[in-house]
Amino acid sequence: MPWYRQQLTPAQALGAFALVLYVVTGLPMPWWGTALTWISMVVVLGFLVRLSPWTFAFKWHSKLALIVVVALIAFAFGQKGVRDEYAQSHPQFPDVTLRFVGLYPALQVVNLSNVVAKEIKYQVVLFNLSHLTEGINQPLPIPAQDFDFLPPHSPSGNMDLFSQVPTKLLPNDKLLGSASVLCPECSTARTFVVYIEWGKGGWYAQIPGFSDGHEVRILTNGSLLLPKMLSRAGLEQYASDLMVKSHLIRIPIQPQ
Repeated sequence: MPWYRQQLTPAQALGAFALVLYVVTGLPMPWWGTALTWISMVVVLGFLVRLSPWTFAFKWHSKLALIVVVALIAFAFGQKGVRDEYAQSHPQFPDVTLRFVGLYPALQVVNLSNVVAKEIKYQVVLFNLSHLTEGINQPLPIPAQDFDFLPPHSPSGNMDLFSQVPTKLLPNDKLLGSASVLCPECSTARTFVVYIEWGKGGWYAQIPGFSDGHEVRILTNGSLLLPKMLSRAGLEQYASDLMVKSHLIRIPIQPQ
């Protein structure tokens, strides 16, 4: 009788089981190695069910049912370990972005990733281009904000950007500037150009880099795009640069 049909002794059956169990649980290996080892363990356990002294006399359908039960138990224990090892070798990072909504735009922070985003910080800097003076023109007083966490694939609520602006904005006022969002564990930070016509809507555009005439800055750290000078001429040049840079990638601000 071939060896693979011969009944095993109790010592042989227990030894084979102990060896496979040690390989599965005791040896460090990558996630795919663990997955292959668990598959091998199911094959060995099926072999043991056929030939062990405790089941050798079972009828074939009883052995088949027992093999299926053993395979299901092995899968239940093995798949969690494989998943955990895969997650450790392929870590996921949060990814957050900004979204502007409404004719009098509010801001939403959106988590695009499969994991919780924590300690999110965002900032918006806007200048009112419709009321520039020859002196120093300050941006609208929009404070930087942060909040603790955002669940996976979730937007925040609408956040009012203009509640602390002391001067009432007029219909058709043109606001232009930039915004950024980042978090400590995020895979990347994002920088945007933002243009608003008060009461009409506007657009925003994510900018990966920006040329200020002397250098190209790669914006991977949530940098804000700020004008070199706050005079009328400086802001008009700043507006012209941002308009040119963003003209192909603008996202319309959708009314709600």
